[in-house]
Amino acid sequence: MKILIIYFDIIELKHWKKNFHYGIGALSAYLKSKGHLVYLYYLDRYPEENEIKSVILKINPDLIGFSVTSAQFQYVESIANIIKKYFNIPIICGGIHAILCPEQIINIPAIDIVCTCEGEKPLSNLLECLEQKRDYLNIKGLWFKKENQIIKNDSFNYIENLDEIPFSDRDLFNFNELYETKYEHRAAYIASRGCPYKCSYCANKALQERMKIKKGKIRFHSVDYVIEELKFIKSKYDINSFKFDDDILPLYFEWFEDFIKKYISHIKFPFICNLRFNLVNENVLKLLKEAGCYQIQLGLESGNEYYRKNFLHRDMSQSMIINKMKMINEFGFKIYTYNILGGPEERPEQILDTIKLNASGNTHMVQLSLMNPYPGTYIYEYCKKHNLLVDDFYKRQSYFEDLQIIKNKYLPFNLLIFYKNNFFKLMRFYRNLYHLPKFLSKIAIFISDKIFSNVIIVKIFPILQLLIFYYRNVRNILSGKPLISKEANSIEGIGKNN
Repeated sequence: MKILIIYFDIIELKHWKKNFHYGIGALSAYLKSKGHLVYLYYLDRYPEENEIKSVILKINPDLIGFSVTSAQFQYVESIANIIKKYFNIPIICGGIHAILCPEQIINIPAIDIVCTCEGEKPLSNLLECLEQKRDYLNIKGLWFKKENQIIKNDSFNYIENLDEIPFSDRDLFNFNELYETKYEHRAAYIASRGCPYKCSYCANKALQERMKIKKGKIRFHSVDYVIEELKFIKSKYDINSFKFDDDILPLYFEWFEDFIKKYISHIKFPFICNLRFNLVNENVLKLLKEAGCYQIQLGLESGNEYYRKNFLHRDMSQSMIINKMKMINEFGFKIYTYNILGGPEERPEQILDTIKLNASGNTHMVQLSLMNPYPGTYIYEYCKKHNLLVDDFYKRQSYFEDLQIIKNKYLPFNLLIFYKNNFFKLMRFYRNLYHLPKFLSKIAIFISDKIFSNVIIVKIFPILQLLIFYYRNVRNILSGKPLISKEANSIEGIGKNN
């Protein structure tokens, strides 16, 4: 049987690149292992109607599937309507948004089926039934329409042993031509599914509940499976490093220790990975260093302890984070932090705390995103309850866009965007203040906080910046140093702090 998977990645940002999707890669590998043919229609821009028609005529699939996130859900109905205009092919919708909001999707007239769990086994069962012309309306994990009724089958049991899934189908995405592979010579990899923590902005908790995954259960491939797949990737593609996108690679120390020993023996490529501040310790850092890890990525999210604990549900003290950043620096790792700006009821002073904590912690790179309340999360329910979402909330393509998502009476939107666009400059400014004598540093920071938390800074900052630019270049000319460029060192939410 032939299935065409349509994947939306329509994000109109200058530096956005095509990416490999782990879920689709795993799904394709599993279905192909069962004898089915899988095709991908990767949409990084909205297609013309004739293009959609041409793609489907060429492939002639038995089933068409959408894989959607909440941000990309906005395109599903219109594309599905175009397909149904020309073809009588069943359409199934899966992905995170389908698991979290199945009612919303099944009520789209052109959608026939919704997958409410991990898709490997339910889709395999569905394709088998279609091939054998057997009844499929009782397949667990799938919702169906039958005449004027909706059949809501129970969720399918999740895959306990991830090693049942063959190595991910990277060729489906033309892996060699993806930006990260072709130009950075780095391959992204994920060894696990899930996260045990309950951050208020993340869908992990809701996903576990919807899929009836045992509380706190995080599944990892076996170490030997991971090593063999990494060896396969290393031999097949022109890469010289890895990026592990697991929420927390060293989550289970025994697994992690075994993995590191075998990674050193068989792979030896430098890599980056995600970690959590409360799991940082000398044993973990030593193993990472021995294996060639050079950058650790951590969710800082907010530098204000009150906001971090009460709104983001990240129970981490300020002193603990500062100490862990110091420890990471002492081991010589680069620190990359994830930061969320503009959450509900967040104050300007609290965003300045985020800037200052990155500055004091010697953060090398930061990822900046505006708070995007996803369905199923605590933040989403909070915003809905207090009527804080803008009217066209579902029109946002990603959390990197400079578009208002949450109404905040404490934080003017132009001031929020000012913080986002000048985050690195403000980091460097505060870092310089930290280097002053302690007494002067406290006074300077106090005055700076008052200035930068006032919306008037949006108007006067460009003037101050221009004066500083000319002052520094005059100074450099007199001392024989190179001139400084006016260009800001940031890339739409992701940037390097020099």
